[in-house]
Amino acid sequence: MWWQNPAWLLLLILIIPLLFTGNFKWIARFFKNFRIKKNEDVNLNRLLKNLTILRIITIVLVVLGLAGTSIFFPIKRKETTILVDTSRSITVEQLERSRAKSLEVIDKMKSGDRVSMIKFAGDAEIIYESLSPAQAASFMESAGLNTDNNGTTDIEKALRVAYGLMKDKNGDKSLVLISDGKATAGSPPRLALAQYGDFKLYTVPAGSRENTVVTRELVIPEVLHPDEDIMTEWKISSDKEKEITVSIDIDGKTTGTKKIKLSEGDNEVPLKINSGDSGVHRITLKAKTLDGKNLDQAEIRRLFNVSGPAKILVINGNDYPSPVSPALSIQGISVDTKGIEGLPEAASGYAGYQAVILDNVHALYISET
Repeated sequence: MWWQNPAWLLLLILIIPLLFTGNFKWIARFFKNFRIKKNEDVNLNRLLKNLTILRIITIVLVVLGLAGTSIFFPIKRKETTILVDTSRSITVEQLERSRAKSLEVIDKMKSGDRVSMIKFAGDAEIIYESLSPAQAASFMESAGLNTDNNGTTDIEKALRVAYGLMKDKNGDKSLVLISDGKATAGSPPRLALAQYGDFKLYTVPAGSRENTVVTRELVIPEVLHPDEDIMTEWKISSDKEKEITVSIDIDGKTTGTKKIKLSEGDNEVPLKINSGDSGVHRITLKAKTLDGKNLDQAEIRRLFNVSGPAKILVINGNDYPSPVSPALSIQGISVDTKGIEGLPEAASGYAGYQAVILDNVHALYISET
């Protein structure tokens, strides 16, 4: 039971004076001239009590109505939401198996039960909501379960959408998760389940974990200048410890290859590239096993923009203006001049600088940063 406007419940205090009005002896105290025969005393007392009970019931019902009272009665039907993984790690053949498994779940439900379905990869989409098993089966047979090629699997987002869909429904609520269980975005499944695990959860394996390497993200500095060596961060997940080779292509030309040893789970791999000329460029990472097998799920493409002349950071440790800065400026070089306190505390602070010049800066300051 809950109330939309609980402030109205304060009116229930009116019941207190009604309890006194139903007492014949109490009334007689205030009406001294009021006399009644003894044989009518019992009947009048009973009448007053009955009227008082009716008034109390009326007041309670009116107040509960004004307060917007809702009473939930237990419902025996099942409310089931099926979550189907359509990420890039799931093949078309495996998606069809997921469809068949969903139909098996629906086939076991009774006519009074209700079914909802969500498909997810990087985003979660509600396909249908609260259909009867017959309607859900008909819809499921023709539903489009196309693979999402954005390269991410966010199980947490799917559970969050399912939680919002199910929390206000009545009945026996449960979730059926059909996935390979490999989250490449959002919180890890265990943490997500701890936050959104109020319902019964059934998992059905999908996809294949054999030789699975999936790219999560490629992080590139936002500020890039021409002909600048920059450090990118390749975030990649692996089903087990293994060695792979990655090729770095920029604008269709291979600029380098690197052998990488991956650990089981999430990995963050630094990759050094050159920004090249001004303009927009495309970087592509392609991975292979040591025996030459392509790892399609690890491939990622990104655009990055190179603009403006390269900058040089001059850290001045003198008590007077550094002569280095104007000398570089005269040559047309863009210069940022800062004191010792301007030394970046992290590697990301050097992004956008082609070089760093330390003018009379003691080594102690460098070690502290």
